[in-house]
Amino acid sequence: MSGKNLTFINMKQILKWAFLVFILLCAFFSLTQVRKNVISGTVEGLKTGDKVLLASFHNSIKEFVVDDSTVVKKDGEFTIKTYDKNEVVHLYFIPQGDTLNIQRTPYATVFMEGLGKYTVSATMEQLRNAKVEGGVYQYPEVQKMDSLKTEQKNIQKQFPQAYKENDTTAIKNLYTQMNALNMACANMEKDIITKYKDTRYAAYLLVNRSMVLEEENKTEIDSLLQNLGEDSQKSLYGRNVKKRLANFSASSVNGQAPDFTLTTTEGDTLRLSDYAGKVVLLEFWASWCAPCRANNPHLVQLYQKYHPMGLSVVGIACWDDQTAWKKAIEADGLLWAQVKSDEKIKGQDDVADLYVISGVPTTVIVGTDGKVIYRGHPSKVEEKLME
Repeated sequence: MSGKNLTFINMKQILKWAFLVFILLCAFFSLTQVRKNVISGTVEGLKTGDKVLLASFHNSIKEFVVDDSTVVKKDGEFTIKTYDKNEVVHLYFIPQGDTLNIQRTPYATVFMEGLGKYTVSATMEQLRNAKVEGGVYQYPEVQKMDSLKTEQKNIQKQFPQAYKENDTTAIKNLYTQMNALNMACANMEKDIITKYKDTRYAAYLLVNRSMVLEEENKTEIDSLLQNLGEDSQKSLYGRNVKKRLANFSASSVNGQAPDFTLTTTEGDTLRLSDYAGKVVLLEFWASWCAPCRANNPHLVQLYQKYHPMGLSVVGIACWDDQTAWKKAIEADGLLWAQVKSDEKIKGQDDVADLYVISGVPTTVIVGTDGKVIYRGHPSKVEEKLME
């Protein structure tokens, strides 16, 4: 074999190894460069050896899952690094010896968009009220909204004393101030969504805004959604708003009531579609809801009066504890089928989300043709049944 051929082979080997080294270097720098987001801060009550867990929402299982963690090295201070994110994350601060219950453990919320550094200031008792700096929290409008929320909290603290002293003038003034602040916050939030329409943060705020979805604000929510940039609309948050609007239309008067499948307290499978040809009253309620419990005796009377005429009733518990829910059913003498909206059914969303329930009690009446004929407060149910 000639020297020329040997040189050619050696060059091929050199190029091959050079290419492999290049790939490895790219992978190395990719892994080291991605982990740029840093959240640090001070949390009163946090101790050396405690854990800080960072969780993000995994849409495939509809839950928050821990992605990163660190151990506290100095009392009251923490630093945690994480990958690129364009979403809201939860920070859980777990004392030594304790374990995380992702459904119940308090947490601080941070919205991370793009690469950056974030600072969190809080106490272990008031994590929900954590102050966050950096990233989107530096927008002037967001800082203004934060100051408005601080004013709201200060006014809320004054209500107990005013009620204790039965000072009707003070109570009236506090409500006037609170209503004005609520309106100012809502307007500021709308300004942020409009001005920063190309951010996922805008879509995230729009999700929050759409949590209370009624006929009165449906058009505004849809308009704000259409105004978002393409990436924001296609984000998890943008898709969430779009879905809520679609679900609201379906579960509003004249809409085709969304079907669902749930398991009753008796262990039977209940499908809304099984009630085809009948009038069905869907009562969204909760054991902890005082107005719901106060309405239950009246609902029992309605059931006893109209069930013989063909009315079916289905109680749907929302955001409720399993044990407390079952105790309330027995205590209130509820005679109809009872199901829980958040039962895990493959391919089915929480039924409270499916019907866009913003609060309880809420009543939805489905007619014999499967269309919604009433949606609203249970106080007007009998009036509707008598039409």
